[in-house]
Amino acid sequence: MEQGLRRDLTRTVLAVLIIGGLIAASFWILRPFLAATVWSAMIVVTTWPVLRTLQSRLWGKRWLATTVMTLALLLVFVIPFSAAIGTIVVNTDTIVAWANRLSDVKLPPPPTRERKNLRKLSSPTRSASRAGSSRRSAASAW
Repeated sequence: MEQGLRRDLTRTVLAVLIIGGLIAASFWILRPFLAATVWSAMIVVTTWPVLRTLQSRLWGKRWLATTVMTLALLLVFVIPFSAAIGTIVVNTDTIVAWANRLSDVKLPPPPTRERKNLRKLSSPTRSASRAGSSRRSAASAW
């Protein structure tokens, strides 16, 4: 009896581990598609009432309403993207010139107050009395 329980326990543990491994592998394979799946689910949920209204106006035919909705959604997404891509293509020379000018940009020097503080910090080792006085003057400056 005890050997049968041990065998069933081993079989159950191995089955659970294999199923867990298969689930993990499935999510690993589907990982690149999860964002698109969530996005498409949001679109479906938000456009469902429009589809139902459109279906009732198109003589109750789901296929016709689905076709119209698909074309409308394609236009809603494709037209702005094509306009953006067209604008980028037209202004390619301007974008390239702007990107080339970025290499000429130099950072301005820090303000004079900060330069004085930097000189104090980067000076060679000071005596203890001098270091103490500079700490007091730095504290009073703030």
